[in-house]
Amino acid sequence: MPNIPDIPDSPDIPDINGIPDIPDINGIPDTGVVTITTTHRLTPATPARISPAASPAKPHDVQSSQMVLGIDSIVPSSAALLANARSQDYLGRAPQFWGRYFYAPGQINAAGKRDTHYAPAENGLLRASNIRVLPIARQTAHVKQANKAKNDAENNVTAIFEIFSAQYLAGADPDVLVFLDVEQNTPLAAGYYETWSDTIVTESNRISNGRVRFHPAVYGSQSDEDTWKALKRAMDAGAPCGGIWIARYYYPTPVPKPWSDKLTAPGVALACPILAWQYWASPDHAPETTNFDANLASAAHADILIDRLVMPPI
Repeated sequence: MPNIPDIPDSPDIPDINGIPDIPDINGIPDTGVVTITTTHRLTPATPARISPAASPAKPHDVQSSQMVLGIDSIVPSSAALLANARSQDYLGRAPQFWGRYFYAPGQINAAGKRDTHYAPAENGLLRASNIRVLPIARQTAHVKQANKAKNDAENNVTAIFEIFSAQYLAGADPDVLVFLDVEQNTPLAAGYYETWSDTIVTESNRISNGRVRFHPAVYGSQSDEDTWKALKRAMDAGAPCGGIWIARYYYPTPVPKPWSDKLTAPGVALACPILAWQYWASPDHAPETTNFDANLASAAHADILIDRLVMPPI
């Protein structure tokens, strides 16, 4: 091998201000030489410019994007009403569910008259907007009269199947929540709920030949203790309850707020999940295009709620 010339000693590296001496490490001999290798030069980063199009969203936009929001209305769904619901003054984005009323086939109400209940003409808008239907059984004047419960439930089931056929639901949404509308001025009777809930289950099973299951549920005011006590008595007697939809208007605007167990829990302990909260109601005199209420799904049970609502057919 050729001779390799000696490499001259490296010059001493001067101390660098601000960097302390490195202490000896036990077990490693002191060679007397410390080598520092510099690979790049660090320069301060220049802050990125934010274009107007990328400006931060309003605070409730960020909040609402993490929530499952919905509306309900006595008036039919419409593009104008949906546009208002999506605006920053209301939900700030499209609702994921829309509560609509049912009583008997042909949009007939409990008084025997044609009403603004859900109709097939609404399917297209909601389907195109990816909004599910939350069925509400509307016979509020009857819920204290147990002798009307069976006929009411049969009408409710038939009305829902008139819009969403058993064949369609069997393939698309075979489990459907049906919320009984209970208003505080007419509290629920335990006997009514026992019969109504049983008939909702058996009649949906009969009409669909066991392919579709309707799950009875209750809408009511958080402070309506008479209703919740009646529901508890009915459940203690074996009545099924697939969920509760609480009404409590705590906030003055429909801008979404986070879920609160404290604000939604009834004064009666119930073995039934609270699925949704109607946290704001439109004024009675509101025009048709803003005549809707705002709702928030429970974060703990939003999957149950959405899975058991109906996506309308094309």
